[in-house]
Amino acid sequence: MLAEPTNTPGVVCLWRAAPPAVAAEAAPQGYTYLHPEEAAFVEALVNPMVPADEHSPKGTDLGLHIYIDRSLAGSWGKGYQLPLTPAELYRAGIRATNAHCMQAYGKPSAIVWTPETLAAFLADPQKEIKGNRMPFSDILDAGKRDDLITYLLQAVQ
Repeated sequence: MLAEPTNTPGVVCLWRAAPPAVAAEAAPQGYTYLHPEEAAFVEALVNPMVPADEHSPKGTDLGLHIYIDRSLAGSWGKGYQLPLTPAELYRAGIRATNAHCMQAYGKPSAIVWTPETLAAFLADPQKEIKGNRMPFSDILDAGKRDDLITYLLQAVQ
């Protein structure tokens, strides 16, 4: 700290000079490690983990998917004490989960739930996710499906 005299007798003002401004490097846009299918899986994972509420936004709005991607692309994703690095382990886990879901249900695990995909599922769950064991019967009435989807959209905002 440096001492700087003031106009008031007997008072010394302490201050520290600010470091020179350094131009921030622009962060890369989009994914740097994950492939599109893997990115969709991670996006589908982080939103239920961190749902939006009255205090905070959902996981993808917070950038958790990008945080995971950058962690896997960085030194953490490359160093580990197992045969696979964390990045390779993540990639293998996503691939195995999607392979299981394709075999069991005929679709990858990273279903993006939009009002349209949810409406199709509610109308015919077995058609949309073959072999699912969810105890749910279809909602044939389109008006009831629309009401439910409208309610769900309002509940997560």
